[in-house]
Parts: sequence; C-alpha cells; structure tokens
Amino acid sequence: MSSYPKVRGHGDGPRPDDCFRLMRSIQRGWITDARVELSWYEFGNQLHGMKAELISDSAVVIDGNNYLNIWSSKTFGNQLHLISSSQLYDLLIVGYRAIERYFEQGEAFAPERRVK
Repeated sequence: MSSYPKVRGHGDGPRPDDCFRLMRSIQRGWITDARVELSWYEFGNQLHGMKAELISDSAVVIDGNNYLNIWSSKTFGNQLHLISSSQLYDLLIVGYRAIERYFEQGEAFAPERRVK
C-alpha cells in the first residue's frame, strides 16, 4: 500500500497547499491529466447546487464516443456555497484512493464513466 501525502500538523485541517500537493501526487504518480471540474446541477427544473468532480480522460471509446473517468464527486446544495480546503482535500483523497485501487486491483474497481 502506498503512503498518502500527509497533511502537515495544523489544527484547522488541510490548507490549500495540502490540496495542491495531493493533486500533484495524483498527477505525477498516477494520472497526468487529472483535474477538478466544477459544474452546476439541476434537480427538477430548478438550479440546485454545485458539483465538484475529480476527472480524467478515459481510454475507453464506445460507439465512437470518448469518455471521462469520474474518480470522485462531491455536491454542494447551496448555490452560493463556499468550498473549504477540507472539502476539496476530501474530494481529492477519495479520488486518490479510487485511482490507487483501480491501478492495483483492475477493472473490477473501474471509475464511473460518462460521455465526454
């Protein structure tokens, strides 16, 4: 098992530089094109909130469609929600673990995918 990037000792949880280091670990150690994408999502006909996803391009092509891998996802119900460093770090560490499991144990742990 690999060692996860450590959060330096400070009482307020992960800071932006911790998120940066974790993202760099994902990009340098596993998936160079990994990125965080923010989007709005709807529930019914109303704008409901924001979604953050750790994604990468997939090698999967089905019926000529290219796909994205979704390694982790987090939704925020308030339209004007501020995303904390702790929430971003959580998104990244969940994705890191999913990526690691996929590369170690194979297709049985493939990420969710959607058409690009």
